[in-house]
Amino acid sequence: GFALSRGFSDTDNATMSRFGKRAARIMRDGGREPKETSDQGFGTVKLFPEDILEQAAREFGWLE
Repeated sequence: GFALSRGFSDTDNATMSRFGKRAARIMRDGGREPKETSDQGFGTVKLFPEDILEQAAREFGWLE
């Protein structure tokens, strides 16, 4: 997804779980909820708009 397409190297499951929680918090703080979709590997995953993912990546220190 987003992290791999941007070349971020720290994309293990635990890190990406924290990243997703950060993105979800950003969305909820803005009064929105992430969408959900089914995934073969994880069951259900949340979908976030790119601007939310970019903000979460900045907060994570992955982007400036």
